[in-house]
Amino acid sequence: MNRYITSAIRRISNAWPAKPVFSRLSAPVASFTFDDFPHTAWINGAPILESFGVRGTYFVAHAFSPESLNKFPDTEVMTGVSYYELNDIVAAHTKGHEIGCHTFNHKRVSQQNNCELLDSIDRNAEFVKHLLGDVIMTSFAYPQGNVSIGAKRFLSRKFSVCRGTQAGINTKLLELSQLKCFNLDANFDKNSIDALIKETKVRNGWIIFNTHDVIDFPSPYGCTPELLYAVVAAVAASGIEILPIKHALGRAMFRPITR
Repeated sequence: MNRYITSAIRRISNAWPAKPVFSRLSAPVASFTFDDFPHTAWINGAPILESFGVRGTYFVAHAFSPESLNKFPDTEVMTGVSYYELNDIVAAHTKGHEIGCHTFNHKRVSQQNNCELLDSIDRNAEFVKHLLGDVIMTSFAYPQGNVSIGAKRFLSRKFSVCRGTQAGINTKLLELSQLKCFNLDANFDKNSIDALIKETKVRNGWIIFNTHDVIDFPSPYGCTPELLYAVVAAVAASGIEILPIKHALGRAMFRPITR
């Protein structure tokens, strides 16, 4: 396909709203998420969040599990990155972190039809259920941030909320089929933290930060523990409440009861 046509389709897919809802936030909120669930996101990332008394959302794909990693040759893996151990998922859930769905095979959703997507998320759900018992994943993250109009429509009916990778603060009209986030990666400007926090407070928004591995020498999609700590510390110091995706969604959908 012509690259200009491909680019146009991508822009239209990203802009097309499949699940818009008006925000009912009475105060701004923030979430920290980890795609693919690298092992370092748990052993280095979780202690940072927990040191501030908050929890994050870990998006899991079965294809990255120890027993599956080499069985699916079309799975896109990050060179030099070690993915989760099964005990990491159990420990994360036990400590109150959210486990979200990242498909079974980590394949781009635009390359799959609805039947394939359903099979992928069902198999991933069975994998998580086998580990955690009666746990239903209500949050979804698109592998590689890739979307299509059809996939957004389908997946937004299967999950309460879907998160993409496009930059932005979620405010006023929330697009629950593709929430925006800021990627804590090699391109993130550490000096922008204060400005992002200020804008989130002014706009009474929901700001989401996303990364992958958390290690001193991260992949292009990950970050250092120093950067993660700096961002979490700044958000916490600002007074913005930090919540996993599913809990932040609750804040956005329901106003607190007042007497």
